[in-house]
Amino acid sequence: MTIQTLNSALDTQQSHTRNLKSAIGRRVPDQIQLFPVYSVIVFFVFTWALFSAAYQVPSWLGYLSIWNVVTLMIYILAFALIESAIVLGFVLLICLFFPARFFKEIFIPQGSAIVVVLSGVAILIQYNFPVLYALEFWQAVIFILLFLIALAAMVSLFAALIRRYTRLRSLLEALAARMTLFGYFYLTCGLMSLAVVLVRIIF
Repeated sequence: MTIQTLNSALDTQQSHTRNLKSAIGRRVPDQIQLFPVYSVIVFFVFTWALFSAAYQVPSWLGYLSIWNVVTLMIYILAFALIESAIVLGFVLLICLFFPARFFKEIFIPQGSAIVVVLSGVAILIQYNFPVLYALEFWQAVIFILLFLIALAAMVSLFAALIRRYTRLRSLLEALAARMTLFGYFYLTCGLMSLAVVLVRIIF
C-alpha cells in the first residue's frame, strides 16, 4: 500500500511537472526568435558600458598602467555579458505573464520595443541614481509598482500597435535582424572576457 501511494504521488508530481513545462512552452518563444532580441539587448548594454568607460579611461591612465586599464575593460565586458543575460531573463519573465498573442507570437518586434524602452529607463535611472537611492522604502515600493504597471500597459499598447501596423512590425524586425551582427561581435568579446575573468579568479 505504501509503495502504491508513493508511485501515485510520484506520477502526480511528474504530471504536474509536465503540465508546468507545457504551460511555459506555450508562453516562451523558440530559440530562433531569442537571438535577434538578445542582439538588441547586447547592443545597448555593451555600447552603453563602453561609452561610459570611455569617459573614465583618461583618468585611469593618470594612475593605472595600460595593462590595468585593459584588465578593467575586460571586467566591464564580462559584466556586460552577465547583465545582458539578466535583461533577457527579465524579458522572458514578462513573456510568461502575458498571453501568447501579446508577446510570444510577436516576440521579435515586441521584445525589441520593450528592450529599447528598458534601455532608456536604465539610462535615466543611472543618471538619477542618487535621487532614487535617497527614496524611503515605501517610496521605492510605489516606484516599483508604478514601473510594473507602466510596463504592463506598454506591453499591451505595443502588441496592439504591432498587430495593427505591419510597417511598424517590419521596422522592429529589421532593427533586430541588423543587430545580430553586433550580437555576434559583442557576444564573442563578452565570452572571451568572461573566460579571462574566470581564469584569473581560479588561478
